[in-house]
Amino acid sequence: MQRLRAIAIASAAIVILAVPAQSEVPLPVVLQVLGNVTNSARPVGNALVIALNLNSFDAIQTFSGSDGSFVLPLLPAGVYRIIAMKYGFTPAVETIVPTKKDHRVKLKLEVEKESRGANQEIWEIRGSLPPDILRQIDVVMTPPPD
Repeated sequence: MQRLRAIAIASAAIVILAVPAQSEVPLPVVLQVLGNVTNSARPVGNALVIALNLNSFDAIQTFSGSDGSFVLPLLPAGVYRIIAMKYGFTPAVETIVPTKKDHRVKLKLEVEKESRGANQEIWEIRGSLPPDILRQIDVVMTPPPD
């Protein structure tokens, strides 16, 4: 009985090895990133949303609509950090790896007073952003006039 079991296992292993591996799905050439910016369960409108390519350090930006939704322009394939920012909130960051063409992200901003400590990651990211994006961040993160 043990001999038959050993033969069956060996035969199954040969069959598995003989079956060609499934072809890998090619990575997309461009990415479509869309999503929502929220605070708890409420949408956050007019939040700055940045897509930072971690290979080339190119950055593209847009703003969330009054319903918190956003759509970034088509992005060249690459690994991206998607960042949402607005005055009074701690920035939210999510990393996207291009495994499919369409990516939906949910970025949740926390009220700055409620956040747990300073967000060190955003300061590290700022060093990689181009000057035009940094100026836009400064505008968005400046307190509104009284």
